[in-house]
Amino acid sequence: MGRPAAPGRGPTPSFRLSLVTPLQVTLYENPGCGLCAQAEAMLRRISRHLPLTLTAVQIDSDPALQQRYLLEIPVVVANGKEVARAPIFEAALEDALREIAGLPG
Repeated sequence: MGRPAAPGRGPTPSFRLSLVTPLQVTLYENPGCGLCAQAEAMLRRISRHLPLTLTAVQIDSDPALQQRYLLEIPVVVANGKEVARAPIFEAALEDALREIAGLPG
């Protein structure tokens, strides 16, 4: 558990985050996609302070996904809700993920 809170302050960040169920995040991407690599790097940075489980899905493995997302990748889906598609901006992505997680921005 986290450390005791100082007077007038809430729990430490590690304590607050330990109570949050990790977001299930899916990154739809293609091999060799530079924007996809950038989106994955953003998600990895965000995951340092927002619990999430990241699954990368190659859209070229499924004709339906390829048809749906070919001109849209990268696409980020969190807990079943699409939260971002190209172009992706890290601050906006983190805000959207925090909102889904029910955390303050």
